[in-house]
Amino acid sequence: MAGNKKILFLYAHVQPFLLAGIGRLIAKYNAEVLIICWPKADMSPTDITANEKISFLFKTGDNTKTIKDAILNFDPDVVYNVGWMDKDYLRWCYMFKKLGKVNIMAMDTQWQATLKQRINCILGRFIFKSLFSYAWVPGPLQYSYARRLGFDVEHILNNVYAVDTNLFRNVYQKFLPLKKLHYPRAFLYAGRLVEHKFGSLLRAFSTLSKAEKAGWKLIVAGKGPMEDSPPMQAEDIIYKGFLQHTELAALAGEAGVFCLLSTEEPWGMVIQEFAAAGLPILASTQCGAAHTFVKEGVNGYTCDGNDIDGIKRLLLKMIGKDSSELLAMGEKSMQLAVPVNSELWADTLMSVLAEGKDQQHQ
Repeated sequence: MAGNKKILFLYAHVQPFLLAGIGRLIAKYNAEVLIICWPKADMSPTDITANEKISFLFKTGDNTKTIKDAILNFDPDVVYNVGWMDKDYLRWCYMFKKLGKVNIMAMDTQWQATLKQRINCILGRFIFKSLFSYAWVPGPLQYSYARRLGFDVEHILNNVYAVDTNLFRNVYQKFLPLKKLHYPRAFLYAGRLVEHKFGSLLRAFSTLSKAEKAGWKLIVAGKGPMEDSPPMQAEDIIYKGFLQHTELAALAGEAGVFCLLSTEEPWGMVIQEFAAAGLPILASTQCGAAHTFVKEGVNGYTCDGNDIDGIKRLLLKMIGKDSSELLAMGEKSMQLAVPVNSELWADTLMSVLAEGKDQQHQ
């Protein structure tokens, strides 16, 4: 790979894992990066462009020509596109594919065999081939969908959501001595406070009796319409509000078990993040990440996110464990999560430019 490579990211809302991966791209490969993304109220260009090798533009409804000119002038070697929801992004991918560039489609949609997905699979074998060289997926349920869309094994990349495990592992190492002395009796939820993500956990925890809770609390971090719901006013629910990513990681030091019991959840990156922080995990089977980062009875448990009684049984199972059991489960969580990291993400992206490989898709 002679010369510095240029990577164009066509994104929706930029997330911390992406910036961590891009940081490794620049540090290890000296790559140049241009990010195009949708505007977001709590984000400014200064949040992203601290590195001189990163250029950044918000895509609005009236600047598509300016963006198109900018990305053509950038002349990327690789185009990373998030999903297929932005029609301008798809047009630009088609343009770059015609120019012989390597286009990657990141996708986290699980294969569920719906009628819409079956139609996509028929059409996708023609459409996606004209747009993308590779599909990049987080886990096995998405891999299955990518295969059905017509991507062969050699053109499906894994671990698209590799997180900044160093940040969370450092929290694990920092708080481990304290947890050995006094293990926190607290469940932790971090995410949007909306029904399909948080409702089942809130109902299950709230309907446990005081005796059943045995002093365990529920720590909640995030924002959303459920933050003012009556159960959130309970004394044994500690509401932290919205936290920045580093603050969120530090919260693992106060918690004993992480919970994500959504009724629908394509992936659920927080499962890997808090596993890397050494927390046992309770997750719903609907969470894509649970199929990779939760080993039943080893570092956590899973159940249907719609099964409130099943969730209560899992909460009680964790409450009934002693500190040594929870510490052992947390160590297993960390060991499962840490290998899938930002460096692996950067290496995977750059692998498509290995000598000769980038010609295989033509």
